[in-house]
Amino acid sequence: MTKKKLVILGGGYAGMRLIQGLLPKMDDNHEIILIDRLPYHSFKVEFYALAAGTEPLTEITHPFPEDPRLTKLYGEITNIDTTKKRVEIRDNDPQEYDELIIALGCTDAYQGVIGAEENAFSIQTLKKSQIASQRLTTLDPYEKVTIIGGGLSGVELAAELRQSREDLNISIVNRGKSVLSPFPQKTQDYVSQWFIEHDVHLINEISLKEIYSDHAVYENGMLEYDAVVWTAGIRPASVTDSLGGERDQQGRFIVNEDYSLPGDPNVYIIGDCASAFFSPSAYLAEVMADRLRDVLLAKWKDQSIQLPPIKLKAVFGSLGKKEGFAVIGDTPIHGRVPRVLKSGVLWLYKKHLG
Repeated sequence: MTKKKLVILGGGYAGMRLIQGLLPKMDDNHEIILIDRLPYHSFKVEFYALAAGTEPLTEITHPFPEDPRLTKLYGEITNIDTTKKRVEIRDNDPQEYDELIIALGCTDAYQGVIGAEENAFSIQTLKKSQIASQRLTTLDPYEKVTIIGGGLSGVELAAELRQSREDLNISIVNRGKSVLSPFPQKTQDYVSQWFIEHDVHLINEISLKEIYSDHAVYENGMLEYDAVVWTAGIRPASVTDSLGGERDQQGRFIVNEDYSLPGDPNVYIIGDCASAFFSPSAYLAEVMADRLRDVLLAKWKDQSIQLPPIKLKAVFGSLGKKEGFAVIGDTPIHGRVPRVLKSGVLWLYKKHLG
C-alpha cells in the first residue's frame, strides 16, 4: 500500500510540536515529510539574545527527531501549488503531498516605510539575527543603536543589548504612546520605568517615513544612529503570498475551526500564518499544533472531533537575564520572579525536546 504523504512546511514551534505529537500515535498508512530551510529546530523567542551576543547558536537550536516515518528535506520553498498538490523547492525536486501543513511562521512587515527592508537589521530569522549580532556586538563604545518597534521583540532586544553593552546609546522608537501597548498598563509603566533607569531612550508616538543606514526621517525631524534594527510588525511568510484565501488585517489566513483552508480540506495553516483572536506567539503556535494533531488523528480514523475554546495561560518577557514581566491569566507580575519562570519554561521546553 502506498503511504499517504503529510508534508509539513516549517520546523518552527508549530511544525516541531505537530511532528512530536503525531509520531507516537501515527498509523503505518502515513508518512511525514518536513521541509525547512535549516537542518535544525531553532528557538525563535531567543533570537533577541543571539542578536545581542548573550546566547550562542548552540543554545537556541535543537536537531529534528529521528524516525523512519519522518523524511527531512532542507531548502528554500519557492512555490506552493495547491492545484497540483506539490511544493517547489529551490535546487531540489518538487515534493508532492496528500495533505499539507503550512507552518512557515512570519517575516517582517515594513508597513510601507521607505528603505526599511534594505537598511534595517532584522531578528526574524536565525541568519538575520546572526547578521544583526555581527553588527551590534562590534559597535564602538558610545555608538548609537535605534530599535524600531516597542513590542515584545523590541523590548527584549533593547534590554538584552543594554545588559551586554552598557556603553552603547540605545533608543526605542515606537508609534504608540508606550512600549508594550497590548499589555496591561501596569506592565507598560513598569517596563518604561526600567528603561528610564537603565538609560534606554524611549521615543514614543513617532511614525518613520524613510530609513537609511545612518539616519531615519519622520514628519518633523530626523534621527541619527550607527545601527538600526526593525521589530515593528510581522506578516505571514512571503511564499504564501500567492495562495488564495481570505485574510485578516495582519495578513494572516482566515481558516476553518479545524485549521483547514476554506475550499481546500487537505491544506491546513497553523502558527503565525493563521488568523486568531490572540496575538502571534510560540505558545499559541504550539496550542494550534496540538489541536491540529487531534484533528488529523481523528480524520485518519474517520472520526469526528470537537475542539474546545483556546485558553492561553501566560505571556512572558525578559528585561535582561535578571528581571522580566509576565501576564498570567489576567494578572501582571514584574521583577525577578517572571524572569525565573520564563527560564524555567525554556528549560522544560528543551527537556521535552530531548
